[in-house]
Amino acid sequence: MGRKRGRFHTIVWLLICIAIGLQAETNKKIIRFKNPDKELVKKFQTEERDIASYKPGEYIDLVVNSIEEKALKADKNDFFTFQTENELKDNVTTSKSKNQYRDYETMLIELQQLAEDNPEICKLYDIGDSWGKIYAENGESNYDNYNHEIWAIKLSDNVTEEEDEPSVFFFGEHHARELISLEVTMAVLHELIDNYGTDANATERIDNTQIWFVPLVNPNGHKVAHSGLDNMWRKNIRDNNENHIFNTSNNSGYGDDGVDPNRNYGFAWGPVGCSATPDGPTYNGPEEFSEPETQAIKQLMDDHNFVAGITYHSYSELVLFPYGYSENSKAPDHQALKSLAEEMAATIPASGGGNYLPQQSQELYPAMGVTDDYAYGEKGIFCYTIELGTVFAPPTSQINSICDDNIEAAMILLDRVTKSTLTGHVTTNAAKTPLAVEIFVEGVDDTGNFRMPYMSNETFGRYFRLLKPGQYTVTFKAYGFEPQTITNVTIDADNATTLDIEMIEASETFSISGKITDGITNTPVKNAVVQITNMNLPPTTTDIDGNYTISGLYSYNYNLNIHAPGYAVSSVETEIQQANRELDADLFQIGDGNFEDSSISEGWNNEGNWTITSSEAFEGNNSIKSANISDNQKSEISISLYYDSNDEISFYKKVSSEETYDFLNFYIDDKQKGSWSGEVDWTKETYPILEGLHTFKWEYIKDGYQNSGNDCAWIDFVKLPQVQLNIAPENTLAVDVELLNNYPNPFNPSTVINYRLASTNLIDLIVFNARGKKVWAAGTKKQDAGKYSISFNGSKLNSGIYFYSLSVNGKITQTKKMIMIK
Repeated sequence: MGRKRGRFHTIVWLLICIAIGLQAETNKKIIRFKNPDKELVKKFQTEERDIASYKPGEYIDLVVNSIEEKALKADKNDFFTFQTENELKDNVTTSKSKNQYRDYETMLIELQQLAEDNPEICKLYDIGDSWGKIYAENGESNYDNYNHEIWAIKLSDNVTEEEDEPSVFFFGEHHARELISLEVTMAVLHELIDNYGTDANATERIDNTQIWFVPLVNPNGHKVAHSGLDNMWRKNIRDNNENHIFNTSNNSGYGDDGVDPNRNYGFAWGPVGCSATPDGPTYNGPEEFSEPETQAIKQLMDDHNFVAGITYHSYSELVLFPYGYSENSKAPDHQALKSLAEEMAATIPASGGGNYLPQQSQELYPAMGVTDDYAYGEKGIFCYTIELGTVFAPPTSQINSICDDNIEAAMILLDRVTKSTLTGHVTTNAAKTPLAVEIFVEGVDDTGNFRMPYMSNETFGRYFRLLKPGQYTVTFKAYGFEPQTITNVTIDADNATTLDIEMIEASETFSISGKITDGITNTPVKNAVVQITNMNLPPTTTDIDGNYTISGLYSYNYNLNIHAPGYAVSSVETEIQQANRELDADLFQIGDGNFEDSSISEGWNNEGNWTITSSEAFEGNNSIKSANISDNQKSEISISLYYDSNDEISFYKKVSSEETYDFLNFYIDDKQKGSWSGEVDWTKETYPILEGLHTFKWEYIKDGYQNSGNDCAWIDFVKLPQVQLNIAPENTLAVDVELLNNYPNPFNPSTVINYRLASTNLIDLIVFNARGKKVWAAGTKKQDAGKYSISFNGSKLNSGIYFYSLSVNGKITQTKKMIMIK
């Protein structure tokens, strides 16, 4: 027993030593690279490094553990230690100063006291539960110390009411370690409350604006960093590995748990600027808005008419504005966004002299899923990120000065709606009730990358458009109302321009009608679904002759999707203007996903000029290859399909590109699902698909550098849904003939095609490839009633999908699909 006990103690001691060694290996620090070039910055970004700070032309800082630091030294990178974890910990936990950083409990007590002392202008709201609270209330005791809510406090003169006023927000601490961001948010809150009733400007701001503060977006992560458990922790504490224990460290040094809240927002959620795996420092979550923190902020934005806002971060001494999701992104309101960023930045002194630097976010480095892009892209909110100070949590002696230095910029943002702004109410002409309409500004909303249409507030009909001074043409449009266009609208630099609009109900309705046919055979497609996607209208289906009609429509721009089993979806934009609209459309059968018929079928949207190639193939003879593109260009190909049940899409891809610079990206419904660069041999990718309409896009993109390899991507063996086509007979001859299934199917290389005749007719059997090109015909002959068989031999053709059609008296009446696999 003694020997066994001794052996047991030895094992325990070894485990403790290993744990201590692991902890030592994974301790973090910040290292600095001076004067980094573009190539190094992009390398770090694409390697999913934890970028702490970046000032173009000056430095880039990385958070690394000991393992990463050794690897970077082995690569002969030139850097030095900027700050250790212990030094950061000293800034936060060892000071006895009264300016010590707030913990969660201190902040909450303070917010409660502010609301109690100022009930006429302050109201405190619980806007959501953290993961810690969710887990703790589910009985997981390991999370009892993280039982936190997400709190918001509102300032307004009628604080319990939702008023016809602009709303502005200030958010702090999305990232756990950025403790100074909570302090600045609280400082702005105190500045307004403390001066209300005595300072005319502060009083006017609260009386005429609804101002929302969420000082601590990420309370669980804040506790991790503030308590010293991990002062470099960035994420929340989502239990990714579902072991019911919060892990801040593993062999990677970053722990299996947590999601970066400021990579989890929708609109442009994806892998750029994010970690691909849960143990990465910038992991963006399993899907957009998967996290309770971002859900709470989304709901807050949904519930109020926000016009502008600031989300505070640290560090870099920057004022950032949208977009940031890609290097080529640019907001329609770019000039107005930039102007306000410059105005705010000019008031914030930088530590080394001068002022904070205003920048579009993507100029720093692209990142998807961030607050600014969502707020602006989805809501039209002028949302800014201010990167505070020169470290995550500056020494407490600097807290007051950093807070004071940022007050004026916050007030500039609050005052922005009172100048160089177009505002007003939109109501109905008859009942004078508020109306939600699109406000389209010519020369703004038709520039830049996509943003959701800017809409007036449904409750009050109020709108705010922050514009540069000048003259504009503005159109107000809503379904069921006549559009109104106002020209020569003058925006003044020092005042708001008020333009109230009464929308006149449309007096006439119209219809869209037409015929849906097979794009290859020109035969009508019955039971094809025709749906207007930008209106809440039920779909219609085509009759046996392929005809459809949608009635009761107003003058408007309509987006139609047309789909039928076995066909790629056809998307059409059309406009009704004071007349019924006739709109015919062709549907193209889903082509060969193996491309063995040496073609890319019409069902594919191939604006990026992908081509068939026989030099590379996963299986068979052919694949498709991205176009020969130049620097800063992209080559895209896509297909839209309707799935009548849950399924999956799979494909094989090969990449030859400059690693970390040129990429093959794959998107489902405009959401990036995969990204590959470097030399990647044929590998399979599979993604689950839910029932409904989906668009799949492959994009090869170059960034401006040349590659010594092939510099392209290949796609092959795309699994597409194959179903029986629903082609209607073109005339009554169909009752006299019956085209039967071929056998065998699939075949190699011969098959037998059968058909029946009820009376004497002129007959021809024709075979087409997936592009509609005739590849074989039996020849026209007169045949009496009876059953017939014709053998088809495809030995001279490539593997792929083919269609065989029965022509009766010169007209194709029936078509079926067959597959040849050699």
